[in-house]
Amino acid sequence: GEGAASGPVRADLLRAEMGVFAGGFGNRWTDTAAYAAVGVPPERNFLIDTESKIRMGPPGAGFAFEGYTALLPHLPRLLPPLGPD
Repeated sequence: GEGAASGPVRADLLRAEMGVFAGGFGNRWTDTAAYAAVGVPPERNFLIDTESKIRMGPPGAGFAFEGYTALLPHLPRLLPPLGPD
């Protein structure tokens, strides 16, 4: 069967040092649940909704960016560098 972390998912995962996922982008709430299960912090777990908005937080709550362009200025805060520049 198909689990929450399997199947055809369009996702961008940033891989951190030590094999830990630093962030996740998915198009279903099951994707964000799967990212949370592997240790992606809630503030780095993003859902791309049917209107192409990028959401943070639980269904019906949280914050939405109007798209990737709106998210870009916030990336240094949301996904900070993992080591020295």
